[in-house]
Amino acid sequence: MSSDTRGDEQDSGQRRFLRRVLADAAAHFDVRVDAQAEVGEVFSWRDRTLGCRVLEDADGVQVWRWLRVTFEHFDWAFGKFWTGNVDANALTGIPKPRVLRWYEWDEETGRNRAELMTYVGEAACSPTAEARTFPDTLTPPWWASLHTTLDRIARHQTDRIVRSRDEVERTLRTFFGDWAPAPTRWTTCHGDLHWANLTTATPMLLDWEHWGQAPAGYDAAHLFCHSLAVPDLAETVGRQFADTLDTPDGRASQLLVIAGMLRRIDNGDYPDLTLPLHRIADRLLHRRA
Repeated sequence: MSSDTRGDEQDSGQRRFLRRVLADAAAHFDVRVDAQAEVGEVFSWRDRTLGCRVLEDADGVQVWRWLRVTFEHFDWAFGKFWTGNVDANALTGIPKPRVLRWYEWDEETGRNRAELMTYVGEAACSPTAEARTFPDTLTPPWWASLHTTLDRIARHQTDRIVRSRDEVERTLRTFFGDWAPAPTRWTTCHGDLHWANLTTATPMLLDWEHWGQAPAGYDAAHLFCHSLAVPDLAETVGRQFADTLDTPDGRASQLLVIAGMLRRIDNGDYPDLTLPLHRIADRLLHRRA
C-alpha cells in the first residue's frame, strides 16, 4: 500500500496495463472498484504495483477492502518478495493489513498476482519513502506503539531472509572496505520501514513484501536514513532508536541501508540525499568500535 509519486505523473503504458489487471482481479474477487479509484489509486515505486479501495459484499454488508495487483516476468514471479504479504499473515498482534484472498494468472510474458486485503483507513505519513516534512502526528503514544510493534516483529521466528550474512558482508565490503563493523545478530524485521509504509495514527505498518531476517537494527536504520531530508525528523528518529542505532549491529545496519540508497540514487532517486548519506557513513566509519 505504500506509494511513490515521484516521476512523470502522466499516464503510461505500465499504468494502463496495471489498471486492466486490477479490473480483471476485481471481477475475479467479485468486488467493485471505488468510483473515485483514480483519485485513490496508489502506484508503488516505479509502478511495480497498483492498489486501490474496493467494495465487497460480505454476507449482505458492504465492506471496504484493499486490492493490490502486480506483474512480474516468469523468472521473478516466485520467492519471498512475491509471497511476502501473504506470508506476513503468520505475524500476530501486529497492526497491519491482512491478506484475505489471493489469485495468480499468466500473461504471455509473465504472471499477475492479486491480493485482496483488509482496508486501512489511515493515511500514510508521506507519499514518498523519504520524508519531506515532519509529520505532525508523531506523538509519544505513536512512538511507543511503533517500538512495541518492532519488538514483537523481532521476536517472531521465520526462515525468510531479507539480507543474508553473505550478502551483507559483500555489500559492506564493496562500499566501505574493511572499515565497516560486522553485524553479529540477526532478528526479524519489516525490511522496508520508511515513511510511506507507516500510517499517521496507529501506526499501521504497510507493504510486507520484504520482511524477514536482517541485522539487528535494520528497521530503525531504514527509517533514520529515510528521514535525512528533514534534519529535525532525523534527529528525532535517531533519539528514539539510539539504543539500537548506536551499537555495532546498528551502525552496520545503517551502512547497509546507506549502500542500498546510494544504489537508488545512482538510478535517479532522491539525489539530494547523496551528501547527507555520505556524511552519516563517514561518521559511522570513524566510530566502528
